[in-house]
Parts: sequence; C-alpha cells; structure tokens
Amino acid sequence: MKKIAAAVLSVLMVSSLSAQFSGYLGKKNLVELGMNVHVPLLYDLFYIKTYTDQFYKRSGNSLELGKDRLNPGLRLGYLRLVNNRFGVGMDINYDAVNTIMRFYDFNKTDGFDYYDGFSGENLQFRSLHINPKIEFTTKGGLLPVGISHQFGFGIKVISLVEKEYLNEVYVSSGWGTTYSLEERNYAENFTNMHPNRFVYKSFNYTLNFRKPLSEKLLLNINFRYALNLTNNRVEEYYTSNFHDHVYALLNKQQTSSVVMFNVGASYAF
Repeated sequence: MKKIAAAVLSVLMVSSLSAQFSGYLGKKNLVELGMNVHVPLLYDLFYIKTYTDQFYKRSGNSLELGKDRLNPGLRLGYLRLVNNRFGVGMDINYDAVNTIMRFYDFNKTDGFDYYDGFSGENLQFRSLHINPKIEFTTKGGLLPVGISHQFGFGIKVISLVEKEYLNEVYVSSGWGTTYSLEERNYAENFTNMHPNRFVYKSFNYTLNFRKPLSEKLLLNINFRYALNLTNNRVEEYYTSNFHDHVYALLNKQQTSSVVMFNVGASYAF
C-alpha cells in the first residue's frame, strides 16, 4: 500500500506541472468508465487439456465439462494531461476470475472404500486491480484523441467467492469404482487460510484508441497486456494445504491470462 500511496503522490506532483498547459479543448482531466472483456485463450490452450485438469461447470446437481470463455469486469480510470503528448493517472479494475479445481491429495481409507481425489466445480474469484499509469503519444499525436500508449504498475488482490461448490468425489472400493456427489462450502476453509487473499504485482502495457463523440465525450477502446507476478512460488499440486493448492491453480491462470479488451467512454473536463 505504501508503493501505491507513493505512486498517487507522484501523479499529483506531476499534475501540478501542467498548470501552463491549456489542455484538450481547454480540458486537462479525463474520467473513464468501461467494460473489461477477458478471453483466457492461453489458459484454455495450455493448462486445460488433460483429464486431470478439466474445467467443470455446475449444471443443476451435476458437473459438466466446459470452458472458461469470458471473464467480464469494470474499469474506472482517471487521466491528467500534462502536455499535448503526455499524461499521468490511475485505473481501478474489478474483474471476474475463474480457475479449474482438481484436488489430488484427497487420498484416505474409510473402511473398504478408498477416496482417490475429486473433480470440482470451477472456482470463482473477484479481482481488484489498482494501477497507476503514464500515457503518451508518438510524434505528431495529440492526447487524448487517437492512438496512445500506456504503461502501468500496480497491485492486484484476488479473493475467492465464498459460496457452495459442487464436487464429484471418486471412491474406489473392492467392488469397483463408484461415484458420489457431495457439496462442500469452501468458504469455511477459505476463512482459515493465512493469508486469506492472493496478491500479485502487475506490469502492463495498453494500446488505447479514443474517438471524440462530442466536445466532452469520447469513445475509448483499448487492448491490455499484463504480466502478473507473485512472491508465492507454489508449483506442487500434491499438497494437503488448501490455500497453497488454490494459489498454485490461480498462479497458472494469472501467468497465462495476459490479454484484456476494454470498451467504454471518456469524459473530459
């Protein structure tokens, strides 16, 4: 949080340097509201491809194979124009995140039955991403109109949605393999995990395009590439620690889910 506070202070200090700049049509501030659309193609291609790593969705009281096709979200942004080609600001993104759920280390003996792991409904998360940014155009450009480039560094905090998830438990016994369904509330386990949040550092590049619709309103379209990093190096799936297991699954999703599309509107004042 100290790094974010320092970044905000830097934004305010740089903004004060634009006092002599008249701005875009006399306006030097831009507030943006948009919808994020994330298509996790790399995650589907590289990690959801074996029978042990399948994406299951809930259909009534059973599980069915599916794909993580779209993760929607919202973006609120602010940009302060320092001159015709450079600006500083802040983005706040709130997005949905999904991962597969496959707990390997569930092996135990109960009488004549042997519990040999389970497949579960995809885990659902919510991501809050606070992202200080700089934005600039190439020679001949004019912020905020047209094509511009944006670099940002921020903190992403991801929380598990606390709800009931459906799990398909594999039970091996002396009479063959049977299947049973049971419901567990992972919220109970989640509250006992330390830490109870999943934190990432995020470096990102965004290609922006804005088209004026009126003197104050602009259409905003952008593509963002993000590199998400964490100090948690959980690689081992075979763990009885629920927090580490979820962190390993989430790390796979975050390191392979790098491209996001956003469309929205900007208001200049």
